[in-house]
Amino acid sequence: MNDCISRSKEARLKIVYLYETIRAIRVLNGSSYKKIEDKLYKKMEMPCTDNEDSNLANAAVILSCLEDAFEREDYECFHRIERAYQLYNIKDTKLNQLFAALQQIVALIENGKVHEAINLYIQDEWTKEIRKKLGKLISKEAEKIKISLENIKNEAPEYWKIETKLADLEKLVNKKLRTSKEFNSLLNDRTISLYMKRMVGDILLEGFVEYEDIKDELEEACDSFFNTIK
Repeated sequence: MNDCISRSKEARLKIVYLYETIRAIRVLNGSSYKKIEDKLYKKMEMPCTDNEDSNLANAAVILSCLEDAFEREDYECFHRIERAYQLYNIKDTKLNQLFAALQQIVALIENGKVHEAINLYIQDEWTKEIRKKLGKLISKEAEKIKISLENIKNEAPEYWKIETKLADLEKLVNKKLRTSKEFNSLLNDRTISLYMKRMVGDILLEGFVEYEDIKDELEEACDSFFNTIK
């Protein structure tokens, strides 16, 4: 990687190699690599040139590195790269909007103001496990998710604008809100059978998981419930 960095004539390629090296070093996570990591961050802070197109291209590459650090939840790395982007002082509206959006949402996450369900919901692909987990979170914690969505609206408006799936999540949460409250009161009622609670919980997963994915679990809960009332 060092050879690639040294030989790269294009700044944007050099930035890519620098970032990939930083990623590799952070996986090693050893104190002996700290000085090397610091130097790599410093090298990413490349000076502006008179070529606006070049500056824009470099800033766009750095922004993609910031997106990757955000997706990996490596917020220390994110903050170390922020300055590299800011040094270009570019005027491109779209890039700056995305940069501001990432800064805003990272601040919310670091302060614990964003619910786990939001991160699950905006993923590009949902596995069976994610669908089930997401359905349970929304069924049980719709009120908390609603608060998190309000936090994003108020404190990360740029992120709210670019993350269009959040509006759909808000509609879904509002739809589930009353059911969630009733379900939570049911969970705290000791007079109601555990198996009854499991059945209701599985029924509330409708819209998130296919019936076949919870068929065995639901049938087991039903059988157990009816066996207890014989």
